[in-house]
Amino acid sequence: RWHHVALTVSNTVAKLYVDYALAKSVTLTEPLFYNDTAPLYIGASQQDIYKPGGFIDEVRISDTMLAPSQFQRYHDPAPTRFSVGFEGSLDAAVIDPYRSSGGASPVLAGTGGKMGDDHSKPAFSAVEFPGPCIVDGLGNVLRKTNTRALRFVGSTVHYPHNPGLEMAEMTVEFFMKHEAADNYASLLRFNQATNNWGATPIWNIGYTSTGNEIQMRIDTTKKTNQVKSFGSTFLDGKWHHVAVTFQQGATSVTVRMYDNYSQVGTDWSIAGRLNYANGSCLGVGTTTPLTPPRGFTGWIDEIRISRGVLPVDAFMRILSGFTVILR
Repeated sequence: RWHHVALTVSNTVAKLYVDYALAKSVTLTEPLFYNDTAPLYIGASQQDIYKPGGFIDEVRISDTMLAPSQFQRYHDPAPTRFSVGFEGSLDAAVIDPYRSSGGASPVLAGTGGKMGDDHSKPAFSAVEFPGPCIVDGLGNVLRKTNTRALRFVGSTVHYPHNPGLEMAEMTVEFFMKHEAADNYASLLRFNQATNNWGATPIWNIGYTSTGNEIQMRIDTTKKTNQVKSFGSTFLDGKWHHVAVTFQQGATSVTVRMYDNYSQVGTDWSIAGRLNYANGSCLGVGTTTPLTPPRGFTGWIDEIRISRGVLPVDAFMRILSGFTVILR
């Protein structure tokens, strides 16, 4: 089985934890001494012997002594992550190749096809990013560094139909920074037709016509075009963590909306269930078809969809002060 192992050192006290329980505490005779020419060995001694047979994953070194509650955790089933804005390799395995709106060929992760005649031009920027390290609510690192966010300038990224995303209960999260003053657009939307980004959405997180606040729009098997405002402005030029949870009851779905880890408004109950009868696809930075087409203008980073309703303390966070080694 997989085991989580952690070592903490504070002054001359070293503690070893196995599966989040203290296994051994040792008082050192002197503080740690660093030789600036010595490498770091993982899974072997410095003589390169005593090699174990097995697997090591997700090595993290923090510049402070963490409590066991702050250690990384293993999630099963793990959240579904759409690594929008990443440069280089994806944080997790590619779930599906995705296509720009109307494009015939898949586009690379971290790019978005611009709406219009040419769907092949990337719309990302390497300038804006929310923070140096993004972790989940339990401290599990999503990526070593975060050096690029996906900038949308009237752009859209289209993820094809994926049955694994058809959940009755889920948590949708992302980081966003809004730029435009007048921007009628969707940040994220689930569409009620297979591989058709312009279809009627099952749910939609987007701006009002004046661009001064975000609204949540949802259709169920019983109700159509239900709209509720987040009730807070996102035009402050700062990064926001946005989250929406969907919880299915016997006769209705309960929606909760969050801005920077605080619930905005009250619980919102809508009769029926999320309607995946016609399949679904996920659109990022999209808008309903307009003439001329207009889409979200700003930055989006780290989209994560988790099965089930996560508590606020399990939402993603932006943290600094970690040295992370991912192999």
